[in-house]
Amino acid sequence: EDKKIGRNAKSRVPLPVKKYCLENDIQYQHPPENKAEDWVTDNYHLAVVVSFGYFLPPRLIQSFQYGAINMHPSLLPKYRGAAPIPHCLLNGDKNSGYSIITVHPKKFDAGDILLQKPIQILSTHTSSDLKIILGNEGAKGMIIFNLIFFYITLTNKLTYDHTTDLI
Repeated sequence: EDKKIGRNAKSRVPLPVKKYCLENDIQYQHPPENKAEDWVTDNYHLAVVVSFGYFLPPRLIQSFQYGAINMHPSLLPKYRGAAPIPHCLLNGDKNSGYSIITVHPKKFDAGDILLQKPIQILSTHTSSDLKIILGNEGAKGMIIFNLIFFYITLTNKLTYDHTTDLI
């Protein structure tokens, strides 16, 4: 969904991912309003979700050739769920990081961990700083993970069974 802005949130601007897709002629899909069963998944290999907030039903996850993955701004399983960045700061953690996981059909942030990268928290970091750092690093991690995964898959060096959510 586009971000609501302005007085009474009457105006809308595309979120960064949508804007990037529009500028680079890349297909994307908005989720239908609270109806994941209405999604059309033809011709998509993988679902990638970040800060999504909806459960994807098993039928939908399995309709993607390679399932669905998510980037979470914490080193799971620590701080699973909402607000991981403020929690790590409130607890005085010296490190945070991001996790790339498979999407679990029944629990948030409970899929198999595919990749993690720790990030040092400096004493000067604010919640806003970490949101930017983890968002940028997590986006790079998603790209790197997908490039490696698809290279291995397409060169037949690994087979992937999306019904098990394991690589």
